[in-house]
This record gives sequence, structure tokens and C-alpha cells, in this order.
Amino acid sequence: MSAPAYATAGDLDTHMTTMLGRTSTAAEQRALPIAHRLVRRATLTDVYDADAVTGLPTDTAVHAAMTEASVTQVTAMSQQGTLTAADTGGWSETSVGSAHLKRSAAAESRVEADRATVDQLGVEARHVLHHAGLAAEAPRTW
Repeated sequence: MSAPAYATAGDLDTHMTTMLGRTSTAAEQRALPIAHRLVRRATLTDVYDADAVTGLPTDTAVHAAMTEASVTQVTAMSQQGTLTAADTGGWSETSVGSAHLKRSAAAESRVEADRATVDQLGVEARHVLHHAGLAAEAPRTW
């Protein structure tokens, strides 16, 4: 099952405008599904009511935290320069018409390092979830 879309492009624009004074780029918007997947992975064992159709939390506070964590993650990825890894097809050599493109070994190594970073939920996004009582690192009892 793919992760629900916790945040919209509009949510991302609002966050980016507040944090960076600009709207989101196309690459940042394309990174939203990656952020959703990371938020979903971090909250996989959390217990909350969800809509049976959309998979989104029905509690507005939980949904707001997941939205904020998603846009915070994209912002962090953008500021760290890791969006290229999220946005690349992974080519090292390709041809388009008469153009032939190849990544150097150093560039390929950088993309692989970025991909590893893209696969981890950032500290700030995790803090957002923790403050909402989500993404526990150990089982909790009531």
C-alpha cells in the first residue's frame, strides 16, 4: 500500500513561503510522495483512527502533524541539496538524440549518498511527529 498524501502542493507552498520566503519548486513538489512514505514508515506502529478510503487520520491534530512533518521533510531535503537524488532516474550513461550524457564516478557517488539521505526521515520532521505523540521509538502502554 502506498502512503496516503498527508500534504498537498498548497500545504508545501504555504510552508515554504513561511520558512524560506518563496513557493515550492516542481522538484520539491515531486518529493512530496517520498516525504509521505517516510512519515508513513515512522508512524507505522502508531494507533490512530483513519478514514477507510483515504487512509488519512480522522483526528485533525494527528493529520496536521503528518502534514507538517511531510512539508518539513521536503524543506529539509531541499535545503540539504538531496532533491536531485529524489528526482533522478539513476542514469550513469544515456543518449537523447545526438546528445550523450554520463555521470562521473564522483557525481554517481554523490547521488548514491543523497539517495541514502532521502531514505531517512529528518530530525525536524521526526520532532514534529514526536510532539504530536507519534513515531514512538518504543512500545507504549495505556
